[in-house]
Amino acid sequence: MNDRTPATTGLLLPSRYGQISAPGGDKDLITNFLRRDGEWAYLEVEFLAQYLPKQARVLDIGAYLGTFSLGMGLAAELSFACLVEGNPAIVPHLAKNVAQNLH
Repeated sequence: MNDRTPATTGLLLPSRYGQISAPGGDKDLITNFLRRDGEWAYLEVEFLAQYLPKQARVLDIGAYLGTFSLGMGLAAELSFACLVEGNPAIVPHLAKNVAQNLH
């Protein structure tokens, strides 16, 4: 798979955000944290969430698997989240994660 080939396989990992679709392999830092800890950077999310007003709108640039916005959806009262990912091989994972877990 190169950086222009959409992901068709990967892992489905349990996490504090729900089931997370992630690329396979063992060289990805975020996937390894999700596999080991079931979360990625949630303390940072909790810290930032306390400063957001109710019904905040979040723009997540470089969303990757969506863990930042999924965490914000748990820690804060959001009215909208826009997640942007430039890597076409990751977009199918992101779309699946948002569809299943961002409420």
